[in-house]
Amino acid sequence: MPAVSGHVHSAAEMVDQLIDGHSIASDLNFPLADRYVIAVLKLPNGSLESFPCSDVLLTCRDGVVVALLADVDPESTRSALGRLSARLPNEGWVAVAHRPVAEIAEGYREAVDTARLLAAGRRPGGTYRMTDMLVEYAATRDRAVADQLAAMIAPLRGYPLLWATLTAWIDTDRNRNQAAKQLFVHRNTLNYRLGRVTEITGVDPTTGRGLQQLAIAMIAESIRGS
Repeated sequence: MPAVSGHVHSAAEMVDQLIDGHSIASDLNFPLADRYVIAVLKLPNGSLESFPCSDVLLTCRDGVVVALLADVDPESTRSALGRLSARLPNEGWVAVAHRPVAEIAEGYREAVDTARLLAAGRRPGGTYRMTDMLVEYAATRDRAVADQLAAMIAPLRGYPLLWATLTAWIDTDRNRNQAAKQLFVHRNTLNYRLGRVTEITGVDPTTGRGLQQLAIAMIAESIRGS
């Protein structure tokens, strides 16, 4: 964790203790709320100095910023998350969990799991909760299932153009015009490549179910290799 000083240093120490599951000394100058939103954010340089924010408690952990926001009422929470998200780079996302103060460590682990899935799944910018990633979480949580998914998609790694094609196909939600434009290819070339993906993986990415399976397989493969 980078060195910080004064008020920010004390706040960071408090966040570190809470997300590690430790109790907080009563003489700290930060009154605790009953509930918190635990937010995990990825910044370009992982530095608190580039992310000033006076209305939340911040620390750095494993290259990400961890923020605690008092979860007072839904409107205030939405407003605070909006201010936090506004400080992110373009396409940045926030992984959040809501917990009572005594369960902040559990909420932190949930937010980290959500962030890991967001990164592997290349989700667009926004605020996400575990409920947004339940299918991906369930599939990758089971080691045997995750290994099978990763093994299914692994052969495609040997074909960079096909991997890029499937990525664009997922990113554009099966929109042929947008995917072809993103790849700078003709639609016929896109169709040919998607057919090759089917041949190699045994799963048809042009169907909704097939695309979901392949998208989760890519996440499983990414997490397995990280």
